[in-house]
Amino acid sequence: MTRAWIIFLHEFRILLKDRQALGLLFIMPLVFILFLTLALQDVYMMKVSTGLKLDLVSAEDCASKDAICSQLVAEMARFKYPLRVLKAAPPTADAAPITLILPASIEDTVKRLKAGETLPPGSEVQLIFDPSLDRSLRVVVQSHLMLALQGVLIERLAGELKNMEAVELSPVAGLSHFDGLVVERASGGFILPNPIQQTVPAWALFGMFFIVIPISNSMIRDRRLGIFKRLLSFPVNRRQLLAGKILPFLLINVIQFAMMFAVGVFLLPRLTNLSLTVDFNLWSILAVTVAAAAAATSYGLLVSCVARTSEQASAFGALSVVILAIAGGVMIPRFVMPAFMQKLAMASPLYWGLEAYHDVIVRHAEFSRVLVKIEVLLGFAIVCAVLAVLRFRWNEVE
Repeated sequence: MTRAWIIFLHEFRILLKDRQALGLLFIMPLVFILFLTLALQDVYMMKVSTGLKLDLVSAEDCASKDAICSQLVAEMARFKYPLRVLKAAPPTADAAPITLILPASIEDTVKRLKAGETLPPGSEVQLIFDPSLDRSLRVVVQSHLMLALQGVLIERLAGELKNMEAVELSPVAGLSHFDGLVVERASGGFILPNPIQQTVPAWALFGMFFIVIPISNSMIRDRRLGIFKRLLSFPVNRRQLLAGKILPFLLINVIQFAMMFAVGVFLLPRLTNLSLTVDFNLWSILAVTVAAAAAATSYGLLVSCVARTSEQASAFGALSVVILAIAGGVMIPRFVMPAFMQKLAMASPLYWGLEAYHDVIVRHAEFSRVLVKIEVLLGFAIVCAVLAVLRFRWNEVE
């Protein structure tokens, strides 16, 4: 352990003198986080959509002309939506981008709205939406729903006017009466991150995996200069040498993420109308960061042991990290990908790291749920480390 510690201190001193490598590791993700958060804050969840389809789920019979459900369908049809009326919510694969689920008794809900009463739980209209759907489209659908309900109430008032025996007419509910009527939630229970919650962990992870370049340069330099060969005269084995080489870069990765996270907490809220609220378990964040740093440094170590030249390592390392970032949801959020690409993303370690961060920061999940993703990252790190030990060469001749 003492030998590994000596190698660690030596490598760390060399790394601190390599300003270009440190600039790559710290400045690059910082620039990505700043510029992409600012650029995406207004259009982040936008997705072009035409001919929006709707599903209307009602437990009541919508066939009767006098039923509110039937009248509501007729009013919504005026807005030219391709509307499908169902008895039960369809499976996610067959669902429309927006599904409106009426309460068990829409009649009771309407009566409460007319009286201006607060709606009890379970009497609201649920709006289930595709997470990739443009937010403005959801607002438009809600507005049309309110107008349709007002149309239903006006028709009922007109019916009361025709009844000459009516002594007291029911008032038409104003827009203020519809507060709390619609409850929104994404399909599958998905919670969308805001731009800061997406870009900060995503691009910090991207920067962490770019440690592959300085690790490769360091390993190949020492191998080319014969430093490893001279170490053969000392009682140092492969595991001690690799541990001493990898630990400084792991520490740099943890510091790097801490700095990017601080930018998201303190700087970005001053530049945007968004915030990264620290209302989650910081120990969970630390556990994910250490696991992600281990995966990144082990991958860099493997590349350095496989490549024969710095050029090979830099080219392959940079290209592979970009591909893993694209597939893993860093450059393109996973929830806007097609279904087959969402499954393909699971092959990237950056996907597991980003999902673990989202579990902690966005979904406030229990640590047991995050632990599964941490185990995947550590498993990836162990596999890369074992392969690196097997492929390690003391010199270029081997």
